[in-house]
Amino acid sequence: MLIGVYFCKVGKDGKIIIPLKLRKKIENKIFIFETKDYLYLYSDEEKFKKFLEKIKSNDQKRAFLASIVERKIDKQGKLKISDFKNFYLEEDKKIVIVEKNDYLEIWSEERWIKQVLEKEEGRKEEYSLP
Repeated sequence: MLIGVYFCKVGKDGKIIIPLKLRKKIENKIFIFETKDYLYLYSDEEKFKKFLEKIKSNDQKRAFLASIVERKIDKQGKLKISDFKNFYLEEDKKIVIVEKNDYLEIWSEERWIKQVLEKEEGRKEEYSLP
């Protein structure tokens, strides 16, 4: 089970160093795909296949499979993520790696903080007293 949050930076080579504690939990082969706000990373191939089975439409599955990139963590514990066009990573950009049970998410630190604050604001309103 993957549970945790890590704050990192993108290096000059467009790679991030996967924290050692996290590396011990995941496999070397990573499947990466991009959403509008963050990157999904699956390291367990069986769980990734189960995720893919949930996509019913062949057209959606075809488009989705075409967007997936398979990567390996190198000997130094680095993973290249610089070529995801919607993620706009620059050197020294701060990112957040979030463990979400079966997969990982990589967020820009700005977007992560913004979405956390928005959720907290929603909780405050939900539980506010008169």
